[in-house]
Amino acid sequence: MYFTRQTLSATERPRPQGIQAAKRWTGLLLDLLLHPTHWQKLGFAVQWAKWLEWEGGLDLKNPVRSPGILYLQNPLHPFSLNSLLNHIDFALIDIETLIGCVDTGDWTCFLKESQDSAAESKEREQAIQSLEHLCLLSFYLRQGLASLSVLSSAPNKVVDPQELEDDRRVQDLVARIMKDDNKETIASATKTTIWRQAFTEQALRLTSQQDPRNALSPSKLSVILNEVLEMIRLSKLRQDGWTDPSVSDKLSDSQFQQLGRLLSTSFFTIIEFADVSLLMPVENITFLSKFAAQLPASWYSDDFLKTTIKMAKRYIATEQQEKVRVPIQVQGLAAISTLWSFWMRKTGSGDVNILGQELIDIMAEILAIPSLFTGPESQGLLGACFSGLATGLDKWSGLMEPKIVQGMVAGLEHGRVSAQDRDMDGIQASLATVLRSNALNQSKESITKLVKAFLNSFYGSSSVSTLPMLPMGVTNADELFQIQRLFQFVVTHKAELVPVKDEEDDKKKRKKRRKPKKAVDLKEMAWFEAMVHGVQETSASGAVPGLLAVAGMLRAIQHGEDDPPKVDAVSLALIQDFLVTKLKGFMEALKAEGGGSLLPSQTQACLVFATCQTVPTLPACKLDPVECSLLANLLVDYVLQPNDGIVPINEILRVITYETAHERNRLLLTGEANQVLARTVKGPLFTEMGRVARTVATLIEGMEDWRQIEGFLQKMNSFAVNIHVDWARCGLSRADSFLERKDNEPGLDAETAKTMAMLFQVFKTVLFAYTMIFGSVVEKSSSAAVPSGLISRLDYMMLDSYAYLYFITYKLGPGGFQVYEDLITSILTRMVTSEELTAPQRQQIQNQQGNEDNISRHMLLNKTLKAMMPRAELGFYDPVMESRTLFFMNLLERVMITIEEGLLERQFLPMVYPYLLKNDQRDLFESAHSVVMSVFLTNKKIAKEVAPFYSNLLLQHFPDQINIDQLRAAFTTMIRSLSETEDALAWLCVEKLLERIQHYDELMEAEVEAMREESYVALKKEQEEREKEKALVQVATAVHQDLSPQESPSHLPSLGTLTPPVPSNSTAASSSARAVAAASSLILERQKERGQLLLALFDQLSSVNLVFVETLGQRIRELLAKEPSLVGRKALLKCILDVIGGSAVDYTKRDWAVKWYLGLVNEYAHELSPSPLSRQTSSHSSAPSLA
Repeated sequence: MYFTRQTLSATERPRPQGIQAAKRWTGLLLDLLLHPTHWQKLGFAVQWAKWLEWEGGLDLKNPVRSPGILYLQNPLHPFSLNSLLNHIDFALIDIETLIGCVDTGDWTCFLKESQDSAAESKEREQAIQSLEHLCLLSFYLRQGLASLSVLSSAPNKVVDPQELEDDRRVQDLVARIMKDDNKETIASATKTTIWRQAFTEQALRLTSQQDPRNALSPSKLSVILNEVLEMIRLSKLRQDGWTDPSVSDKLSDSQFQQLGRLLSTSFFTIIEFADVSLLMPVENITFLSKFAAQLPASWYSDDFLKTTIKMAKRYIATEQQEKVRVPIQVQGLAAISTLWSFWMRKTGSGDVNILGQELIDIMAEILAIPSLFTGPESQGLLGACFSGLATGLDKWSGLMEPKIVQGMVAGLEHGRVSAQDRDMDGIQASLATVLRSNALNQSKESITKLVKAFLNSFYGSSSVSTLPMLPMGVTNADELFQIQRLFQFVVTHKAELVPVKDEEDDKKKRKKRRKPKKAVDLKEMAWFEAMVHGVQETSASGAVPGLLAVAGMLRAIQHGEDDPPKVDAVSLALIQDFLVTKLKGFMEALKAEGGGSLLPSQTQACLVFATCQTVPTLPACKLDPVECSLLANLLVDYVLQPNDGIVPINEILRVITYETAHERNRLLLTGEANQVLARTVKGPLFTEMGRVARTVATLIEGMEDWRQIEGFLQKMNSFAVNIHVDWARCGLSRADSFLERKDNEPGLDAETAKTMAMLFQVFKTVLFAYTMIFGSVVEKSSSAAVPSGLISRLDYMMLDSYAYLYFITYKLGPGGFQVYEDLITSILTRMVTSEELTAPQRQQIQNQQGNEDNISRHMLLNKTLKAMMPRAELGFYDPVMESRTLFFMNLLERVMITIEEGLLERQFLPMVYPYLLKNDQRDLFESAHSVVMSVFLTNKKIAKEVAPFYSNLLLQHFPDQINIDQLRAAFTTMIRSLSETEDALAWLCVEKLLERIQHYDELMEAEVEAMREESYVALKKEQEEREKEKALVQVATAVHQDLSPQESPSHLPSLGTLTPPVPSNSTAASSSARAVAAASSLILERQKERGQLLLALFDQLSSVNLVFVETLGQRIRELLAKEPSLVGRKALLKCILDVIGGSAVDYTKRDWAVKWYLGLVNEYAHELSPSPLSRQTSSHSSAPSLA
């Protein structure tokens, strides 16, 4: 990264061309400085430099020296170079030898041989010092220029390997110098002298030299060399992160002091080089401006301000007089204006009054020059000038008001294209400050000019189309929303619609002190009239900002607090009519161009934002001039845009799907999905989604054409379908479904859960908006006349939309929220109770079917349900699809009474059957059984065919998939329903229950018998083993008695410690014991299940008719007799008492039931008694007769 080498010829002589020649020859000198092996050519360069401008140059004794700078005696001074050429042998110089001299501190090896006279010895010492300075300058430049991107070489340039090696050696030297514990160097030069200061503590700068033609200015070559050194210093600051303004919030005390020293260096550099350099003061004042808010007021001294004023005037003169645009000067003007605006905030109105007025004049002059705002380097200039002028209005309002207003109007007339995005906060905040200021209360003309320039010139569209368009340069509609907030802020504060709160006073005391005030009369206020007049004068090009301005003014009036009171009714009506006029003009312009299909999405966003803040609170009569259908259509179209709307659902789910596939079903907090969701949730229109829905609902109430309302519902239904389908395709939909998660199945990680929470917030907001709009449709259709047959289509689209969105509703609870539940109930009630078929429709259906008896009054309802029915083959294994199935089954249960028999038998029940045993989704499982029970409750004809199948299903899958509570509820509902129509079928189902209980009895008897046999076998084996042990002991005893006295008994075991051998079948005995224990546990479980089935049987006492109740009582008596446990028998009697004592047993069976129960109690109570008399009495008892 170095300058290109230049081949110097002794015959070439430069021609004087001022600063350009100085830059050219400085470049040649830099190339020589960077390569010590070319230092012998410095003689020619010095001759040219002397001829050009160094002749007789002397060091300037400038009293201004910047702190933090190491000022080096310029080794390129002609006298220094002459000394070098006379005493130094340049043939001996190379990089390696110079580095060795730096390490040792001995430079005498480069001296030529000469006589040792005293005068010559002094000259030789000066030559050595100049050589060291020259080497320091060369190495400093070589190390620093490598970091400057502006000096980087071309990408295709071939780098000399020798230069790379020289660079490495220099970098190693610099690294050794910068070490705290520098033991590698031999001499102390690199530790304590200028070498360590230059590379670790201070930046390097050459002492200035006079220009021989102007004794008061330094030479141009000296200035440009210092500019190169200054760029190296600033480059180091950027690399270390000091140029970032946010760094000041993270610094320690020592680092903050270091930042202060760096800013101080730049401060004095500006003063030192303001008149002689362009680059150095601009770069340093730009650095200062980034920390303008942290600079103390004492830094804004008269000298500094006057220096910046001279710089600004010189830059402006270059722009105006010479007609030359220098980008770096524009950058300097932006930094200077920023410093001025902060100084004006910190100073009082009486401080430096004349100086402040001069600054205002200059900033107003800057705003009047359009060419200054045409490039990226002007970033911050417009905003800083506006901020300074707005601050100056409060400081010097009496004198400078016309100048300030003139300057701001001139700046606004440049248009939005002249402002950078960074300027917008300053421009809008400054304009709000000026309009709010009391200094302009009576200046109607000034206010009108500012408002008109802001809306018509600055934000006015340059398009030739009559459509309301946005101005060029606006990249985000959020910026235009600030127009509405600006005018709302101004009106609110100037009219004092929000009281200023005194935090020191108690709230109760403030209420006691406050007296009722009259309504604010805005029409008598000059500033209000001027603002209205300014908005009225906006042309068609300012239609969008004008609408936002009126909306802001109206919102401020509408939301004024009651104490102090709101504005007067006349002013309120005036602004309401003004808004309606703006909306009407907006709609007419759209109709003239063929509707809103050509309207850009950002313009639609502005329309949505303006209307959602104001239209819901407008009186209904005010909306009569506005074409509500077209306005509502624009709002709905923008809200439902899948990619650019308020909820860009396609974009969100596309990003989530891609990221989950890339990150293995994870969403990172730093991922794109999280960023898209955060941007959506924090969007200004998303937070206003409730008001947007209210606005659409308000407009629907004012519409008369029901076909257009149907069109809105069709769009909403399509959007709901898209959300449903896209979410079903997403991999995370299964993890977020209503499936019951298994214990070993991992859940979502923390980062994914946070992102999913934001996604659900988006979904939930969509559901709430749908509910608000649907509520208005239902309310309107209930009170207004609706074309025949249309109401069923409206109901279908609303219910179908809710079905597709039910995966969202389920997250709020199976019943949703109260408003949602009330709306669903209202729709279903209307569908069930309304007479939907007109006389012509009935006649048409009769002609088609040929039988009037088959015509159902709920035919349209059945068609709606048929159209909504989900396809089981698509959703049986998809949790998102099954959410729609769950919603549909809930509907079937609630409207079962109106469903046609054929439709129920052929389509609806076959869809329900698979879920009767799918208990991994509890809600689907329970909903399916509820549908079947509703078939029995409504006495459908198909109930007779379903009963045998359903009773078998309940009994076969008890208790694995159906628990006792579900069994009792389902069986009781089924038997009670069948008893009303088919007693025999009801008893058949009860007999199935009895057979199931009998099956349990048979199983338990078989298991008990098997357990007895196993116990008998085990006992018999144990006895045999004991007999064998006894025989073994007897044999051992006999052997012991037969031994002779000579034989030692030590070889035989003692009878007292005799251990019987372990039988070979001990393992079998243990296994037999375990089998007996398992069989006992199984029998206990069977008894428990049998008892639960008995409870279900007892429930049927209240369900069967009188024809079979006596038979059922006798069967229950027989089952009780088989109960082996007396405690269990008592418990069962208590359960029977609960059934017959409840309200389910009607009066026709209650007398028999009481007598029958008392007979049971007497019978089993006597059995529990030990008295023979009681047993005799119980033998004569019998069941009561129904006769």
